[in-house]
Amino acid sequence: SFPTRRSSDLWAAAFVAFRFFDIVKPMPIGWFDRQYKNGFGVMFDDVLAAAYAIACLAFAQALL
Repeated sequence: SFPTRRSSDLWAAAFVAFRFFDIVKPMPIGWFDRQYKNGFGVMFDDVLAAAYAIACLAFAQALL
């Protein structure tokens, strides 16, 4: 089905949250980024940034 306005807003919020955590790199994301300078480090810091974004969005949805 065609995305609703609410789902489009959630996708946009998820992208912004992911990019925020990927750029800012709070602990332990920054630590992994500094320790592993290979493909694993690049991918794992993205996984952690996504996990932070998911947790924040889930928390925000629980409050609303």
